[in-house]
Amino acid sequence: MKLLLDTHVLLWALLEPQKLSLELRNSLEDSDNTLVVSTAFAWEIATKCRLGKLQHARSVVENYAMALHRLADVDLPLSCAVARRAGLCDEPLHQRKHPPDVELCIYSEGIL
Repeated sequence: MKLLLDTHVLLWALLEPQKLSLELRNSLEDSDNTLVVSTAFAWEIATKCRLGKLQHARSVVENYAMALHRLADVDLPLSCAVARRAGLCDEPLHQRKHPPDVELCIYSEGIL
């Protein structure tokens, strides 16, 4: 099964795994699952570190490629086409089911 991780799960898995439920930790460790993250997460985490909102995650920013290699199987690229498609979605942001970063992943995988 493909598991699309959001930013919180990515950071907690790397820095504070005790914040994850046992069920989720087991799912992340299950070799039958493919763990997927978005390239956009690097930008999001770096921006929040720069603004002082995620200082504890600075090590993830500084070693993002190594952190992803340690955890995720797939790093979804963010192409112009994907960003454009997500941005043109008619549904207002406050009514969407998914946060924008997850939406970009969903579009890039063609799930919607």
